[in-house]
Amino acid sequence: MFSGSVATAIAALLGIASVQFVMTERDSGNVFIGRVPLWIVEIILPIGFLIVAFRLWKHASYSRTGRAVVAFLVE
Repeated sequence: MFSGSVATAIAALLGIASVQFVMTERDSGNVFIGRVPLWIVEIILPIGFLIVAFRLWKHASYSRTGRAVVAFLVE
C-alpha cells in the first residue's frame, strides 16, 4: 500500500501541476494550428495524469479499507 500511495500521490501532483500549466497557457493565447488554441491540445495532460492517479489508487489495494488508507495517505 505504501508504494501505491506514493505513486498515486506523484501522479495526482503531476495532474495538479499540469492543470496549472494549461491555465497559464490559456492566458498566453498561443495558437496551435489555424485557430485552435494551444491549451485545447494540452488539456490531455491533466486528464491523463488524473486517470493514471485514479487507476493507481484503485489498484493500490484489493479492499475498500486499503483504498481508504491510500486515499488518506495521498491527501
